[in-house]
Amino acid sequence: MYRVYINPFDDDGNYTGFVDVTKYVNMTSVSDITQDIDSAEYQLGVFRYPNLQLRLNNQSGKFSDVEVVQSIFRFRRADSQVKVTYSVQEEGPYCGVVICGECFLSEEITLYTGLINDESFSTSVKNQDVTVRVLGFESVFTRNVVPFSSLSNGMLVSEAIYEILNQAGITKLLTVDVANINPDLDQAIDSVAPFATMTVKEALDKLLVTSNSVLYIRDQVVYVSNRDATVDIKKTFYGQASIDGAEEIVDIKELKNGVAKVFNFLTWSNTSLSSTDPDSVTRYGVRKLELDYEFFTDTPKRTAIMSNIAAEFSVAKQEFILVVPVNYPRLALNLLDRVVVDYPTVYQQGEEPVPVCGVFEYGVGVLPNALWSLTISTDENYKIVSKKIIPRTNLIEFKVRKI
Repeated sequence: MYRVYINPFDDDGNYTGFVDVTKYVNMTSVSDITQDIDSAEYQLGVFRYPNLQLRLNNQSGKFSDVEVVQSIFRFRRADSQVKVTYSVQEEGPYCGVVICGECFLSEEITLYTGLINDESFSTSVKNQDVTVRVLGFESVFTRNVVPFSSLSNGMLVSEAIYEILNQAGITKLLTVDVANINPDLDQAIDSVAPFATMTVKEALDKLLVTSNSVLYIRDQVVYVSNRDATVDIKKTFYGQASIDGAEEIVDIKELKNGVAKVFNFLTWSNTSLSSTDPDSVTRYGVRKLELDYEFFTDTPKRTAIMSNIAAEFSVAKQEFILVVPVNYPRLALNLLDRVVVDYPTVYQQGEEPVPVCGVFEYGVGVLPNALWSLTISTDENYKIVSKKIIPRTNLIEFKVRKI
């Protein structure tokens, strides 16, 4: 059971609290809910907005603009918060006796919270529907500029990221704590001058690449970290023919060898600086990535950036998408969680029935056919780089990358 809530402003511009609007929502219109850390091919250091789109019936005028008396929006419609939640059943059990298998202990958990983008609000007069686009909280980064006076030459990348994020336009919605900002390569910035005319989004894009780090938001808290997976295994996914767990994998899609994410020859624009991984070049050929970031002018620092990225991306790492049904443990999985997949070889009947046990005569008994196109062992560890919840099918797609 999915529910949708809206948290509008009052007349003075303060949030009033979330209001349940599920009955007005066409649930088939609710788009996929995605969290993504630079999982696209040929890209790194990129974070993506978990945008959401939904359609609401507006016959009552509840979702019209502020000039309409019946509207729940008083101060402005833009930046009103939207929340999507999930629970196994519409109402939880309270007490008494229930039929086994027909009632479940459950809680309502939040899957997504974002901000209404009023620019894309559109109305269909014939159907009396409004189409709403909701942006992730990261969207505020594009609407705030870098507080340049807070930056200074020689400050660490972590310090610069904190100062860039620690401004009222961002902290009114997100928690920014210096303890949560831990880039992989934390070097002192030579010149902050290039940041003078950048938006927060533009500055973060550059700082994340040069520090070989990722940014993500969880429970409205901002985190910057390296790409390392969690130390402990958070989940084992069981596929067909597994003897250790119930089959839960619906599909495995877009299986790739990861060569598209390989960079083994890095150069710095307009200089003779470069960093090469010979073994990677021999295996995959030259795969060049040119860097050009004016806020680092020191040669050793530039070399360190190139070497750090080459070390991370010089080897191809298998990637694929796991499709599984929605349940609470799977919803609890986060980006960069370490997981394993138990997908053994599948056998099917050949010319003769599949032998189960016993003795057969050599040259007479026939072994079953084996499907060798894909076998994944639990000896291999993966990390989650993308999580997509699909409400209309009640499925989750996890994109995982081999560690």
